Amino acid sequence: MEFNLKEEVRCGFKITEKRKKVWQIELEMLQELDRVCKKYDLKYFADSGTLLGTIRHKGFIPWDDDMDFVMTRADYNKLVKVANTEIKSPLFFQTAYSDEGYYRGHAQLRNSNTTGILPSEGINVTFNQGIFIDIFPLDYVSRSKIIEKFRHKKLRWKMDTFRKLYNNTKSKNKVKGKLKKIYRSLYKNKDKSKMYANYEKTSSTVMLKSRNVDKVSYYASIDRYKYFPDVYFSKMIYMDFENIKIPVPHRYDEILQTYYGKDYIKPQNKTSHHGKVIYEVDKDYKTVLNEIREGKKYENFEL
Repeated sequence: MEFNLKEEVRCGFKITEKRKKVWQIELEMLQELDRVCKKYDLKYFADSGTLLGTIRHKGFIPWDDDMDFVMTRADYNKLVKVANTEIKSPLFFQTAYSDEGYYRGHAQLRNSNTTGILPSEGINVTFNQGIFIDIFPLDYVSRSKIIEKFRHKKLRWKMDTFRKLYNNTKSKNKVKGKLKKIYRSLYKNKDKSKMYANYEKTSSTVMLKSRNVDKVSYYASIDRYKYFPDVYFSKMIYMDFENIKIPVPHRYDEILQTYYGKDYIKPQNKTSHHGKVIYEVDKDYKTVLNEIREGKKYENFEL
């Protein structure tokens, strides 16, 4: 796709050519996601910083480096079923079902010929770590705060169990490392897909269901819930984003006020919630990981 890669300044922030190349790769992945969703009549919506960038900048927030999207749980499940048939290499639709060692509560679309490594994950993970865009399912929350708190604790326990069994990152603490080995030996016959399916069932099933939704399977703390009415996501509209158009929820103003307050239109220079990420657009993540293990220093990398 054609994209202006020339360095420029937006809102007083210098956007380097490398940052623009990362953006270009993400936009190309987004076009493939859009193709699949249109083919199967699935709705998806810009979320968080991507939604804010669409409305405030008609593109990326200058200091942002990733893209976030949400889907209803029903459409998300349909996408998971067809994505790995529809999406071809070097792109890869990543979930706990499709990638060994991956343990998040949402999907990511990756470019396997690139690098997008979160330093917090270290160098021993085995899952695909190409440049990515995030795709989150929206689940209903309960009308009862007590029920929702109990469900959230149950979800955290299930995800912690899942990570102890399938997270391939080595523990720096020797005692914790030994405990992890014991833990895995007790669950060695557990089927990973069934365990994760059970986690998703808990995410998508709730007593006394309200009409509010949020990224239930993603948040580590219930205090981060935003509780958006499902009607906010009943319609999508396409709006300008860099050199393409992307879908946003028709009630985007209320969503952005909930996320960022009434003054969301005023730019504030804040880093991505991912923190610093190792990005390489012309080198795949396996090569970069091997170089790091051999002692090469990469900008932004911290063990």
